[in-house]
Amino acid sequence: MSITDTVGRAKDGAMLHLSEAKIDRTAKENDELKIENRLLREELADHRSEHKQVLDLLEKSRISTSGSASPSRKFKLLRLIAIGGTVYAIVTKTSAVDRVKGWIDSMKASDGAYRVGDTIEHAGRKLEQTGENIEQAARPSDR
Repeated sequence: MSITDTVGRAKDGAMLHLSEAKIDRTAKENDELKIENRLLREELADHRSEHKQVLDLLEKSRISTSGSASPSRKFKLLRLIAIGGTVYAIVTKTSAVDRVKGWIDSMKASDGAYRVGDTIEHAGRKLEQTGENIEQAARPSDR
């Protein structure tokens, strides 16, 4: 056996080994891609079903402009928008928001909320005592 034959066989063996390794790597990548493709298809199906559900909900809740809504309903909506806009304009022009915020801050600072709560609690106790007095008066006396 000559050196040329030995080198040729070694070269053929190395080429065979490399091609087998490449085939194994390609098969592994192919399996991974199949798994990823299956997962992506499932995810796409889920998204499509969610999309269909959202479209169905939008279709159900859609406000029809084709005239199926009664004129009184349209007028009520228009009146609500006009009143809301008027209230917003008045509140912003008169700076009522700032005054209400200031009043709330002053109540926090002066513990006014606690005083109001104490007054309500006191009134509740008085009502409870009055109710008990009425019950006692309504009971027949055992004398």
